[in-house]
Amino acid sequence: MEERIRKKDSLERKRVKIVKTVMPNNENRKKTLYRRLKLRNIKLSIMGILSIAMIFTLLSRYSKVSLLSNRSFELDNEIKSLQAERDFLITEIEPYKATDRIESLAKIRLGMDYPRTDQYVSVDTDFKEHELAEEKKTLRNLMGFCLLY
Repeated sequence: MEERIRKKDSLERKRVKIVKTVMPNNENRKKTLYRRLKLRNIKLSIMGILSIAMIFTLLSRYSKVSLLSNRSFELDNEIKSLQAERDFLITEIEPYKATDRIESLAKIRLGMDYPRTDQYVSVDTDFKEHELAEEKKTLRNLMGFCLLY
């Protein structure tokens, strides 16, 4: 078994090529170092520019979000104040919508009253449009605050 391993090792050694490394002279070494440094500097510059662009983008987006947040806060406050004003106006107008008050104002200020049983109006259905409009005006005057539609 040892002989097989030895033969195998010797065969592998024969197959392996020995490559002689040639050391570049100083001038070639300087050129390769200069190229590597130049490539490295270009990569660093590109990364720096991209980083600055991303930072600028993030800051501009943050400022837009901040402005929208402030605007949303202002609109919420405006909504609350308008709702409070609406509620105040509703409570202020409530007495004016009372039917008893409207009825008493109609009787006192305008001299209106409910129609009596002796008041009646006969309507002919063969009227033309303009005659019908005049009849409606007459009926409104006779009936007081009752409107016909």
